[in-house]
Amino acid sequence: MKLHEMVYEILKSNPGRKFDAKELAKKVAEKFPERFDKKRNNPRFKSDDDFFIQVAAEIGGIKSQLLKKRGVVIDKQSRPQLYFYDTDYESQISDENEIGYEEDKFLEKDLYQLLGSYLKSEFNIYSMRIDEKTSKNNKGDKGNMWLHPDVVGVELLDENLNDIVKTCLKSSGSNKIKLYSFEVKKIITRSNLRESFFQAVSNSSWANQGYLVAAELQASDELFTELKMLSTLHGIGFILLNLKNPSESQILLSAAEKKEPDWISINRLVEENKDFNDFITYLKVYY
Repeated sequence: MKLHEMVYEILKSNPGRKFDAKELAKKVAEKFPERFDKKRNNPRFKSDDDFFIQVAAEIGGIKSQLLKKRGVVIDKQSRPQLYFYDTDYESQISDENEIGYEEDKFLEKDLYQLLGSYLKSEFNIYSMRIDEKTSKNNKGDKGNMWLHPDVVGVELLDENLNDIVKTCLKSSGSNKIKLYSFEVKKIITRSNLRESFFQAVSNSSWANQGYLVAAELQASDELFTELKMLSTLHGIGFILLNLKNPSESQILLSAAEKKEPDWISINRLVEENKDFNDFITYLKVYY
């Protein structure tokens, strides 16, 4: 059994209890002595405390593997950082089963087309997927998660106007488009709300309107109250996507609207990501 599997077993058997890395080190050494006895007897460790500090450092190095495990949460704001198993996870899975799907039966990427269908049919917004794999990615693993959204959109404000009016708009330099940014998640829970929301904030700064989108919002009055508060403070809206019938999706919180896009930020994205470059190229052709 690998170290991340041992730690996961400890966390899951103590739901809701928070451990720092050193406390976890003591727990795994106690529960799996055969795995650690040889290392523990290494003469380079002057005391048990030295040994636990080493194991704690190894636990700190497997955070990415732990976060892939269902229900594991790492509170990175605390000092030292705390690890725990989310006690809401089991009820969260129950809620998912009640609405007819399980989280593992679909991927985040499956939502992009459904979102695009909803945006076009309900708001005449043309959308496009922005793949992080087409970014320069010179910032390491997940280096672009705070750079651009999953989906971008454009609303052509003059699309159905008379040609004379279009000419007037062109001559006056008035805005003819509205740009949108959509950060997409499978589910929003209390444990991932803030990271997901501020990812949407970071990745939507260039657009007229920005939205966080999810197929499921964990049932909790406290969660929605915090989501509403964050939306009011930062102007990011929230869309609850209906998997079975995208046209029945709901804008639970409307986004604040900026009068003009941030073209400096757009310029940076054009240089960083090929898909976004293509998106702006299409707008250039339209203009």
